[in-house]
Amino acid sequence: MRYVVAVVILVLLCVGAAVPTASHARDEGTVGYLTVTVPLEDTGEIPCAVWYPAGGGKTRAVYDLGTFSRSGRARTDAKPNASGGPYPLVVYSHGYAGCSVSSAYLCEALAAAGFVVAAPDHSDDLKLYSLCPGCRPEPFVGLKILFSAIDLANHLSAGDYDVQDFRYRFIQIKAVIDYLLAENGDDRSPFFGLIDAGHIGAAGHSLGGFSVTVAAGARDVGIDFPIDAVVSMSGPGGKAFTCADMGRITIPVMLMYGKQEEGPWEKGTGLLAQYRCLAGSKFLMGLAGGDHLAFAERLAFNSSPNGRRTRKADKLHGLISRRTTAFFELYLAGNKGAAEILEENDPGLIPCYCSF
Repeated sequence: MRYVVAVVILVLLCVGAAVPTASHARDEGTVGYLTVTVPLEDTGEIPCAVWYPAGGGKTRAVYDLGTFSRSGRARTDAKPNASGGPYPLVVYSHGYAGCSVSSAYLCEALAAAGFVVAAPDHSDDLKLYSLCPGCRPEPFVGLKILFSAIDLANHLSAGDYDVQDFRYRFIQIKAVIDYLLAENGDDRSPFFGLIDAGHIGAAGHSLGGFSVTVAAGARDVGIDFPIDAVVSMSGPGGKAFTCADMGRITIPVMLMYGKQEEGPWEKGTGLLAQYRCLAGSKFLMGLAGGDHLAFAERLAFNSSPNGRRTRKADKLHGLISRRTTAFFELYLAGNKGAAEILEENDPGLIPCYCSF
């Protein structure tokens, strides 16, 4: 029964205060946004959304979330602010059947704090919405996703899966990193000199959380990821990763989940077990008022029919952005003062397990 409830939550996901900043980004300016096409070795290409510190710009980004669109704070005509860089790079991996802009609020917040953020539009077998212009889901895709999600939830939670089934995601994460680092060295690119190639992080939600945990070193997939810190938001608990898997990770890791996930996925228990096996700096944070959907934009509970976010969504997203930004500022940008944010008590958070 608990797997059925978990599947319902997963399908719903598919259907639907200032942080101390790094020294190079203390004057938070405009956030720029554009989309690029990333080539994949022998397998075509994928679209990718990129947010970055910028200057000027008047045209607001509009994020297509399938059944509605939402305007963001980013500007599509803003030029990168290379004078404040170079900036650490963070790759964001969305949940199953989602899209690059599934957590645009977080990507914008990170860019405002002095990070370049790149989100590949993963080529999941089924998608409800896409960064691809004009792409729309096939008829009855929701029903197909339901059956696929049942299989996904059951096998990930039980630890009964072949990690190579998700190899396409790992390839795409690495391809995005390689692409942007190449652009960083090309004086014809808008990203020229913008990125600090020595400081790269990754964040992901749901299946994206699973993806970046693997990329952090939990499983050997034959790909070398130059990643220095990882945030997994509501990644799979249960037996998705063994203690030995988590013990292989030596970079700093933050695990996040929603308190309301306790029933269906036993997230608190499962992620606490994963947390205890991590070898390096580690954090486990729970959202007291959040569930599995709290980490994404396209939510039934936090968006009105016209796509406007509710106060509850703004509060939860503020907590997520504040802690995630502080984590990356501490471990990618070298801002020691960000540690105070990670230790703060907040009524919206379950007391944190922290080991610096």
